[in-house]
Amino acid sequence: MEISLIVTAVAWFLGGFAVIVTGMGGPLLALPIMAPFTDLQVVILVACFVSVPSNILLTLRFRRSIDWGRGWLMTMASLPGVWAGVLVLKYMPAFWMELGLGILLMAFVLWQFLAREKEGGQAEESHAALAAYGAASGFFSGAVGMGGPPLAVCAYQHRWDRDMARGVFGLIFLVGISLTVVLDLWHGLVTRAAWEHIGVALPAMLAGMAAGLPAAKRLSQRLFRWFMLLVVLGGALTLLHKALLG
Repeated sequence: MEISLIVTAVAWFLGGFAVIVTGMGGPLLALPIMAPFTDLQVVILVACFVSVPSNILLTLRFRRSIDWGRGWLMTMASLPGVWAGVLVLKYMPAFWMELGLGILLMAFVLWQFLAREKEGGQAEESHAALAAYGAASGFFSGAVGMGGPPLAVCAYQHRWDRDMARGVFGLIFLVGISLTVVLDLWHGLVTRAAWEHIGVALPAMLAGMAAGLPAAKRLSQRLFRWFMLLVVLGGALTLLHKALLG
């Protein structure tokens, strides 16, 4: 087996583990591992195709905990956000987009550490705020291909229950990524190399999710909040790396 396929399997085993535990973070973890060994277009296509079944399973696993009102509101708000992100990227260099959003996310993380927020407080939640977070997720997806950090900020700020958050994340990502996959197939972007890597990544991801189930069940609410903050930090570092070194 080619080294790139082995790396893909390892990357998506870890990605599947991250998805079932945190509700997101699979692509954020898998893509940097794959990128040095595989063409970037293939890496992105694999992430899209593998994320569809992973988010189906995530939604089904936590379906009883989902607040469907929140989920559909944020999902619908994310769709025009994607369009806006693509439109802005068309007229703004990717460097400035990645740098600006990376600095924004890093500022949030630093603010949380410096503020030393007490465990009892939480931000006020409203339909407008949820729609804004959904739109921000879509904007990040359309502009820089990374919709997870705004949702992690939402879950962190509003202290969402871990199971409810993972189910809502699965629903939002499932709708958006499914549309992306349909467009990729429609435009004939999926190459033979991409199918080969998808064929390796999919069972590895499923194995990773199965391995992560015990950890997902034992994950405390406090630790889940720290994972959300780490997702935001990872997104910030990834964007800054792409802007300054990519």
